[in-house]
Amino acid sequence: VAIGGRRSLYLECVGSGSPTVVLEAGFGADTFSWRDVQPEVGRSTRACAYDRAGTGNSVAPPGVRDARDEIADLRRLLDRARIEPPYVLVGHSYGGVLARVFAHLYPTETAGLVLIDTMGRDGRRRQLAIWPAPSSSRSTVSHPTPCATSSSERGSAWPRPMLDSTPLSSGEIACTG
Repeated sequence: VAIGGRRSLYLECVGSGSPTVVLEAGFGADTFSWRDVQPEVGRSTRACAYDRAGTGNSVAPPGVRDARDEIADLRRLLDRARIEPPYVLVGHSYGGVLARVFAHLYPTETAGLVLIDTMGRDGRRRQLAIWPAPSSSRSTVSHPTPCATSSSERGSAWPRPMLDSTPLSSGEIACTG
């Protein structure tokens, strides 16, 4: 499907009905990863899987890309393929991150969200909370240069480090100098 800018993305849909289930593969994966799931979902509604830029049958554009680019591509793909909302987004791994972002940006187009083996909201904070604290006699993180962790050490112009809208404590900050 041509999405503009002389670019196209591979899209495969089966079934019919609404809402459309959009299958978002994990990092580096493509439509093939949904080969067993998509036909089963397609028995009751439309199920669409696609290859993100640089995976499967979709060519990567030049330059560095991030999740915003991936979401913009998906939005253009759905529009150009005339796949109307509402969507149930099913995301595996990195695809779950993209599904969450899409649902956040387009809540009126999102009927549901299914996350498979992905990090949920505040997942990094919860993951860090269960890690054991480094012992004082043996640190697991080496800092080549001193690490400023308080606002007075960083200076008031520096923002507090955040991840998933959660402030990171000094033990969670990895400084490289």
